[in-house]
Amino acid sequence: MWPTRRRESRVGRGSTRTPAAAGKQPGERFEYSNGGFHRAEAIIEKVTGNSLAEEIDRRIVRPLGLTGTHVRSAEDTGYPDLDENPLRPRMAIAVRLLPVTIEMPYQPLPIDQSDVRYVHGPDSALQPGVPAGETVELEWRGSEVYPGTFRKFWVHVPAQYDPAEPASLMVFQDGWWYLDPAGEVRGAVVLDNLIHRGDIPVTIGVFVDPGVFPDAENPKNRNNEYDAFDDRYVTFLLTEIIPQVAERYTLAQSPERWGICGGSSGGNCAFTAAWLRPDKFRRIIGYLSSFAQMPDGNPYPDLISRVPRKPLRIFMQGGHRDLHWNEPQWNWLAENLRVAAALAEAGYDFRLVLGDGGHSPNHGGVLLPDALRWLWRPSED
Repeated sequence: MWPTRRRESRVGRGSTRTPAAAGKQPGERFEYSNGGFHRAEAIIEKVTGNSLAEEIDRRIVRPLGLTGTHVRSAEDTGYPDLDENPLRPRMAIAVRLLPVTIEMPYQPLPIDQSDVRYVHGPDSALQPGVPAGETVELEWRGSEVYPGTFRKFWVHVPAQYDPAEPASLMVFQDGWWYLDPAGEVRGAVVLDNLIHRGDIPVTIGVFVDPGVFPDAENPKNRNNEYDAFDDRYVTFLLTEIIPQVAERYTLAQSPERWGICGGSSGGNCAFTAAWLRPDKFRRIIGYLSSFAQMPDGNPYPDLISRVPRKPLRIFMQGGHRDLHWNEPQWNWLAENLRVAAALAEAGYDFRLVLGDGGHSPNHGGVLLPDALRWLWRPSED
């Protein structure tokens, strides 16, 4: 066994020691410095509340399925000469992590692409030992943006929520469809599972139904709210719905921690909300988005190509047999592909997943755990 030294003393020692390479010209001498690594380790522990070993295991080792790789904890003293090179074991592990290829299991493609159903994974089901959050149902009748409408919305607060620590925010359109634990999306169940495991930050989910006009002959206001290319809906969220949530719970203020999700018309609604207000929302999930039925046509392929890139991260899901998939007009599949192509050419941080089947929330619902993990992954910069 060899003696241990507190990280604080190693950081301090590295901060005050004059490097042996000081004063040398480039190329004359190389010296490895441990101080930066120790500082990074301290920052990781401060921000996450977990050790470096736990965070690398959670973020890298387990997602990649690495069965023969681990980071030694501070208590594991199986290497000698700590004072000479306290990072030798950890640096060796870091080098081993770089050249990893993820192998995907073989899955035969369906011959009939129109009648396909995807099976939900474990993150979309209640799991033993995972504490359930609290879901609060609210009603809203006093809209100034959409006068005369009535709607319900639900706020799901995870068990890990601490009022002293601002929570991230995820807004879901078509509230109950995306919240229903027996439905295709099962938003609250997914949030509880991912937060419990530490895959995403503590996040409050807000599930907002579209408005209706009670007793009207045509009561639904969904398409008017979701398909419009204007700022009414995002203004409605920011001035009427989210303030009611913020009165009850502590929300993070950084737009990097606010996301918005929807499917069909709710998908282009989510895109429009973040596109027009990236100072508030910077994380987007859009399933089978109805860009094809926006009243004045799909504006995004042109806008994305000529407007300076916005700080958005976008997860899209499309279907090979979406509405009018093989027709020259009103083609849901083609319009989603055009948006995705524009995002790719403009260098956006986006991901497109194409599946089989028609205009159904099934595939998007199955993808929600992966979409959230991808959306909240650490920045690659």
